[in-house]
Amino acid sequence: MTGGVLSDRFLLVTSSVPDQPGMLDGGDNPEGPDEYTDTLETLNTPEGKKGWLINLGEEGYIAHIDTPDQKIAHLNRIENASGHAQTHDQLIGNAKNNILDGKGGIDHLIGDDGNDVLMLQAGIAEGGKGTDLYFILSEWHPRANYHQRDADGIEHNLLKL
Repeated sequence: MTGGVLSDRFLLVTSSVPDQPGMLDGGDNPEGPDEYTDTLETLNTPEGKKGWLINLGEEGYIAHIDTPDQKIAHLNRIENASGHAQTHDQLIGNAKNNILDGKGGIDHLIGDDGNDVLMLQAGIAEGGKGTDLYFILSEWHPRANYHQRDADGIEHNLLKL
């Protein structure tokens, strides 16, 4: 499935792994790299699995975090991703400005390059290079800790509690 030239939203409504992974492509953006962005959202919990693994990198994909080699779909030209409130997800950004939203659970967010926005309830947030913005969601998990890591320790970041 390929999006258009404007901002697109892909909704993942299945948790089963197909025989052949699909393809979700945000499409071309003739207006420039930051004019429009595309988003992938998970709507269901993966049956019998811990959470989602969403990688927006050059060879992007979505899989279950327990079985990363079993791809549900390949991802291309998608800048933003949302996990699920009831799962422990890992969301990995790319070189663009990403919005990564764990939605809840104990998540691991990796912004990579770009000026990223990372939102989580609990877990680990790694902004990477760029000026990153962190949001910690309410209803903190009582046994979870928040950790924020920078790529080289000299990045400018803002933490909102």
